[in-house]
Amino acid sequence: MLAVPTDRTLVAAHRTSASHRFASGKTPAAGETTFTSLGVDSDLATDLDSRGFTAPFP
Repeated sequence: MLAVPTDRTLVAAHRTSASHRFASGKTPAAGETTFTSLGVDSDLATDLDSRGFTAPFP
């Protein structure tokens, strides 16, 4: 049996600030709900954007 990892802090070594340069190249339209406007931590919002998740609702 393999041991279950207890360390879930796998984070990229370098992250840019979420002072919003969107990696996807898409900036939210005026009035569009964003992860940040919903209170999501800016580092997480940046990570989600880099993975292609640019809006919380499809």
